[in-house]
Amino acid sequence: PQCLQTVSDSITAFFPGRYVVLLTGMLRDKDTSSMAGILSPCVDEIITVPPDSPRALFQDALAEQFRAVTGKPVCACGSIRRGVEQAMENAAAHHGVVCAAGSLYLAGAVRSCFFPVD
Repeated sequence: PQCLQTVSDSITAFFPGRYVVLLTGMLRDKDTSSMAGILSPCVDEIITVPPDSPRALFQDALAEQFRAVTGKPVCACGSIRRGVEQAMENAAAHHGVVCAAGSLYLAGAVRSCFFPVD
């Protein structure tokens, strides 16, 4: 939760007034409801994906938690690559930005969507 508070503070500081699409995937042993509450004030919509971990919380379950806590539009995508594509499309439609945050298992996979590893 402390790290996501820093993410929330940074989004607010660096992108004031911008439409923000959150791309997130989390592990099932984390306090995802609290994390959703921390991120809710600074994002406009959420895309959930499954991190590449046996401990991953399925994207549909995470989407339901974010819907319940935030009341904002949420879309569950079955892969990180599809989630990145959807988040970018949705952000572009609003001249917004995408923020990927959540499990560290998400970071490498998101990065590889932009900088493929041979």
